Amino acid sequence: MVRTYDASRPVPAELTDRIVANGLRAPSAGFSQGWGFLVLDNPADVARFRDTVRPQDHPEDWFAAQVEAPLTG
Repeated sequence: MVRTYDASRPVPAELTDRIVANGLRAPSAGFSQGWGFLVLDNPADVARFRDTVRPQDHPEDWFAAQVEAPLTG
């Protein structure tokens, strides 16, 4: 489990591509589930995404609002 991130260190595009490519091959029940990923590597995009999906009730308790990772997916 990662509790802190070094957000000043960007994730190289090649590594992001490798992570997504490996995720696409993740197992599922009978390989019947398709996978889709949304990679957000721009702080403005991350902020807009969080604002869009944050619940109205108790938004401070929403776990994703507390994570500051250099790459969000």
